[in-house]
Amino acid sequence: MKKYLIAVIALLISTQSYGALIGGCASGKYKTGTRCISCSAGTWAGGNSKSCTQCTPGYYSGSGASSCTACPTGTYAPNSGTPDACVKCPTGSYASGTANKSCTTCPAGKYTSSSGSSSCTSCSAGYYSTAGSSSCTACRAGTYASSSGSSSCTSCPAGTYSGSVASSCAPCIAGYYSAAGSASCTACPEGQTSGAGASSCYTAAPTSCPAGQGVSGTSCTACPANSYSADGSTSCTACPAGQVSAAGASSCYVPVPTSCPGGQGVSGTACVACPENSYSAEGSTTCTSCSAGYSSTSGSSSCETKAYCSGESASTVPANSSASTDILNGSCFKRVPTSCTTNYTLKNAGTATANCELNSCAIGQQLSGTTCSACPANHTSDGRTCYPTICNVGQKLTGTGTLSKCESCPTNNTSDGKTCYPTICAAGQKLTGTGVSTTCAACPADNTSDGKTCYPTKCAVGQKLTGTGTATTCAACPTNNTSDGKTCYPTSCENKDYDLVDAGTVNAKCVKKGCGAGQVLSGGKCVCSGGKKANPNSKDQDKCFTEKVPYNSSNQSVVTNWDYIEAGDILYKVPKSCKTGYILCQQVSGDWKEATLYQTNENSKCDTTCNKTAAVSSTTAATPAVSTTVSKTTGLSGKNATPTKAATATKAPATATKTSPVTKTPVTKTPVRK
Repeated sequence: MKKYLIAVIALLISTQSYGALIGGCASGKYKTGTRCISCSAGTWAGGNSKSCTQCTPGYYSGSGASSCTACPTGTYAPNSGTPDACVKCPTGSYASGTANKSCTTCPAGKYTSSSGSSSCTSCSAGYYSTAGSSSCTACRAGTYASSSGSSSCTSCPAGTYSGSVASSCAPCIAGYYSAAGSASCTACPEGQTSGAGASSCYTAAPTSCPAGQGVSGTSCTACPANSYSADGSTSCTACPAGQVSAAGASSCYVPVPTSCPGGQGVSGTACVACPENSYSAEGSTTCTSCSAGYSSTSGSSSCETKAYCSGESASTVPANSSASTDILNGSCFKRVPTSCTTNYTLKNAGTATANCELNSCAIGQQLSGTTCSACPANHTSDGRTCYPTICNVGQKLTGTGTLSKCESCPTNNTSDGKTCYPTICAAGQKLTGTGVSTTCAACPADNTSDGKTCYPTKCAVGQKLTGTGTATTCAACPTNNTSDGKTCYPTSCENKDYDLVDAGTVNAKCVKKGCGAGQVLSGGKCVCSGGKKANPNSKDQDKCFTEKVPYNSSNQSVVTNWDYIEAGDILYKVPKSCKTGYILCQQVSGDWKEATLYQTNENSKCDTTCNKTAAVSSTTAATPAVSTTVSKTTGLSGKNATPTKAATATKAPATATKTSPVTKTPVTKTPVRK
């Protein structure tokens, strides 16, 4: 009895009701009536509590908690009574301590990329961020961020540049310049230069000048009178004493005489004899040409009357000349040009053979010797030389002006006569665009091409490749089939008499569970064995026969189409049509006749002529009479054929050798073809 009471008391103590009956409840529970109820998540209670208290912001609790737990770093509880767990800080914010009521936004230059962070990460040099960022942004080209934790990027100063994600700017090299915020430096214009890190260019003073010039400021200018300079010099030098020069001179000279004796004139720094057909008076410094109709010898102080050559006179105007003069031609004078009209050049000037030769033609013409001729089609010219403006298809223009020429396009390219473009691409590429805008583009994955059009080499699972070349497409596999992207194979067999073998591979197939008499299983199909074969024309492939070829067995190549006739377990293979040069013969009532319309008949052959007696092939042995029963209704070929039902025929034995003809007893049935 005492043991029983002790057990009852222990049971009562273990229950909530008993605790409520004899006093307060345990921690994490509250008393209601005579029961102790667990505090719900988000609240707590100490021992002997009559109610549960909500956790303050920054704390949480599960059900039946005797106290609240502070939110860990990276989390927060904004409200009272948070159950089970605190909320993770979103990206771009953090909570570093515990018991957090809210999260702190990351300052500019820092970020958090995942929720629940206890601190923010500084952006690397070359990157920046704004307040509350979940990632950093790369500085654009022309700006930089030199240190980590940057809140913005700084523009590169003039004379420097940067690419994207830069932590510093690089100075421009000599000969280049840049404005502030530049992503690259610009080359100085022609004739200008700059130092390293320049924001602008300037014109440099020449380092050498042509002869007769010297440097003045930033350019070469002519040397003043009475000074000179050699080629490559940068300064002018005064002439030596007793010498003079004109402005822009490359050397100085002794002053020219101011007067000469009669018949002489100044040449350089001395008086020399006047040339033929000129004269000078005493004290003159120049020689004067004789007037038209007069002549003189060298060193003359006066001219004499001229004698013109035959056909010449003072008024003669040489062809294509703009000015002319007289030239002594042996013992007479001849009028010759001294200058020519436009498009003509003076040849042999100062001689009796001087003439004006054509040097240029109109645009679109070419100079051929001394004549102009039209340029070929699709050509123009500079007045002297023709050059192409458009080439043949398959060629392109290269060069400019008279250097233009036609060159063949590369292999697999054509042209519009000016620019080449592809007509076929490499395998795995396709043609895009039209005309000169045509380019080669890569085919999609699992595709190849004929160089023009892409087509698939592999399809999605459940599809197969059909067609060839550019006609290749992807087609859905049949029901109960899948594929490796190329070939379909069964996943199950619809016919319960077949089993699925090699499942899950492209070799999967449905094979028959059992075969008929005389058949064996091969490649998942039932086939005849022992040299026997099924009737190719019959749907019933389970029946096997011994094949006999009564005629044409040794020259089967002359037969273009065969028929098959069943007779018991014998399958007769007989000609149905013959190749050109041979006749289809059939035995009717003992006679061989040409078959104008084929009828099913085992007595058929292809021969060059039809005889009354059949010549049996060397492979045909004496054949015992065979009773042939046709068990289904068949139709004979041709418009005069009459359908028959089951027929029975008896075939007489035949003896044959390779050289001896044999007479066959006509068959008294209408055999049929299966």
